[in-house]
Formats: sequence, structure tokens, C-alpha cells
Amino acid sequence: MNSAMQEKVLDFGTEIIDQIFAEFEGEKIGSEECTKEMVIKSLFGKLKKKASAKKGKKTSSEKKRRNPNGYTLFQREMKGEFNAEIAELVASGEDKPKFISFAAKKWGKADKEEWNAKAKALVEEEKAKEELNAAIEDALGEVEGEETPKKNKSSKKKKTNKEESEEEDSGEE
Repeated sequence: MNSAMQEKVLDFGTEIIDQIFAEFEGEKIGSEECTKEMVIKSLFGKLKKKASAKKGKKTSSEKKRRNPNGYTLFQREMKGEFNAEIAELVASGEDKPKFISFAAKKWGKADKEEWNAKAKALVEEEKAKEELNAAIEDALGEVEGEETPKKNKSSKKKKTNKEESEEEDSGEE
């Protein structure tokens, strides 16, 4: 650590110790009147420790994939062609180029507007599919939640002829 940094650390440490002495004057550190938790609370107030990274970390299956841009779509669709061209270069005795460098050179010559438009259309298509799937799931959830007429009929007790005639008589009045 350089000397300027050491001085700042010393000043900061001194300020903290001065605050502790002022707040807990005459108390024995570690006693019930001056616990570690009490000192931390007096210095930092209601700050809480951050949750550990493991608890809030998303798994790779939970993470939403980024939408492809024109460049990534270009690389993905042209990968087979590029690998064939690279294989030809190696077969002809040239050094094998790095794929990313090779693709970047090809991207420089490509029609960027066309590829960006394709990527945008692909993103919109994916969004439409997601909305459709969500609507289907909602509709299926509503259907599964309703009782079908067949279930209602089978669960009811059959009326006798006497009960039916009594209902008809009461309904005519």
C-alpha cells in the first residue's frame, strides 16, 4: 500500500475508534453493554449484510437468452460455410485462422442491414410465439379449472318419477 492510502486508512480507523469511544464511554468491550452487534449497529445503523451470492444466483436454465443481433445471426447461419472455407485454407497449406477472426472479416464484407433485419424479424417471431404459448397456457388453465358437464351429471343423484312430477306441479303454479 502506498503511503497516501495508508494515511487514509489510518484516519478512517481513528474516526471509527473515536465514535466507538464516544458512544460506549466507560463500557467494557465485550460486556452486555458493549457487544459487537451494538457497536456495528451504532456505526452502520440499520444496514444489513447482503444475501450470499449462492441464494440469488440464477441457473443457466432460468436465465433468458439474449436476442441475437445481425452479427451473431450471421455467424450462426454461416458457420458451416466458414468451417468449410477454413478447412480448404488449411488443406492448401495456410495456417488455420481463428474462427472469430475469419467470421469478422466476412462480416465486414456482408450486407449488415440485411442481417440486422433478419435478426429483428427473428426476435419478433420468437416474441409472437411466446405470446401465443402464454395464451394457450392461460386457456388450458381455464379449461382445466372448470368442471365438465359430464362430471356434474354423474355426481348428481337421479331423480325419481315422483320428484320430477312434484317439480312440474310446483312450476305450473
